[in-house]
Amino acid sequence: MTVPASGRTLRWGARRSGGQRAIDSFLYRNRLSDVMARPLIGVPPDASLQDAARVMADHGIGCVFIDFGDGEHGILTERDLLRALANGDDAKATAAGARATRPVLSAPADTHLYRALGLMARRNLRYLGVSDNAGRIEGVFTLRSLLRERALATLSVGDQIAEAERPRDLAKAQAALPALAAGLLEDGLDARAVAGIITAESRAMTARAAEISEKELLAAGLGPPPADFAVLVLGSGGRGESMLSPDQDNALVIADAYQGDLDSADDWFMRFSVRMNEILDRAGIPYCKGGVMAKNRPWRRRLGEWRAHVGTWAERPSPETLLNADIFYDFTPVHASSLAGGGLAEQLRSDATAIAHRSLSMLRAMGEVAGSHKAPLGMFGRLRKDDQGRVDLKAGGLLPIVSGARAVALRQGVSALSTPERLFGAASHAGRSEEDAALLADIHGFLMRLILTQQVADINAGIPPSNKVSVASLNHRDHDQLKDALSRVELIQGMLRDLLQGL
Repeated sequence: MTVPASGRTLRWGARRSGGQRAIDSFLYRNRLSDVMARPLIGVPPDASLQDAARVMADHGIGCVFIDFGDGEHGILTERDLLRALANGDDAKATAAGARATRPVLSAPADTHLYRALGLMARRNLRYLGVSDNAGRIEGVFTLRSLLRERALATLSVGDQIAEAERPRDLAKAQAALPALAAGLLEDGLDARAVAGIITAESRAMTARAAEISEKELLAAGLGPPPADFAVLVLGSGGRGESMLSPDQDNALVIADAYQGDLDSADDWFMRFSVRMNEILDRAGIPYCKGGVMAKNRPWRRRLGEWRAHVGTWAERPSPETLLNADIFYDFTPVHASSLAGGGLAEQLRSDATAIAHRSLSMLRAMGEVAGSHKAPLGMFGRLRKDDQGRVDLKAGGLLPIVSGARAVALRQGVSALSTPERLFGAASHAGRSEEDAALLADIHGFLMRLILTQQVADINAGIPPSNKVSVASLNHRDHDQLKDALSRVELIQGMLRDLLQGL
């Protein structure tokens, strides 16, 4: 489900500053799916180089794809043609498949452009394949005109992560995120899009920590992974809604065929998880206070164990169960040992979603929890502040929306992870007007903007970032709109309960 493009004026929206642009946000606003060329233009493997050149000329393109069957593609570029002719190949007699580069280097369609350009710059590529969720090449991306110093200057965070070999290398990238977020907010980028950028980098850091951990185990003589597995990021990182107060929420799903002892301190997966979590902690993403990390056995399971465990959550929902379920059901894979490892994550999602859809007691409990959060408003609609003059916008604002959206999405069989997409998807499946979903999505984005802006200010002031916003720092417009938004929390809770009717 795609969130409708808003031609309308948002009641609660991202505020554009009147100052100078701090960063070119085009590369951060757009993804490969927004600009890629498709369908693929190709020739069969036995077509001649001359035939391939003719196809390129006829279509005005600089490359063609070669389908070798079984989903494997190669790519033949202008450079390849010139190199082949310079080496004396007969353009009429030489097969295009013989000179194609294979496999095609690609990136998922939801990759942000700045990350795609960073990859192309590092690998000296002019063309990048674009893959769908199953890993199949569905398009091609080329933006050579953007590979200039102005564009490349924005790629440093992604490059630091991709090239990191030690925790301190990752720490440099983590330390750069607040300035990046501040620049994007100053540029007027929607807060949810900024959170998406922060999430992309946080996921990349977890993936890189996993890669480093694997390399270290191999160098220590412990060998490669003994079974297929996938690293999962949970919670806000899974939803794509991370902000600047990070902690680790991650897990492992391992193939059922693995016969090792996952409880043993000498187990490969235990060593791997402990090191991965340690690397992230040293890089500035602290250990989860609630222990939701792969190094802890409850979050490191075989696929069948996960199925059984999620089943117990569904059968006996308790406060602790619901807390774990809320975090778990937002998971997304960020690193896999192989294609089969990635398949484990997708199978787990399918199974876990089906379990939740059937468990009316768990969904009802989720709805009740979502409705239990109260807006931080006192008498006469005044903002209820703590001793430091701050208001917690997560507990009384974001949580009801995020938790409720998750519950109704699971009830309606919506597979989306982001809160707005869950809202719109659930409304569509339930046959409701999208107006309610749009209201919730607007408030969600507005609250995220206030929190992110405060977090940037706190980090600059040397204060640990949190979800609490200083009321005194709000301008009159944001102050009034915040009261208005929070006053609608009970209405929002009612809308979410309506979507769960009949349970």
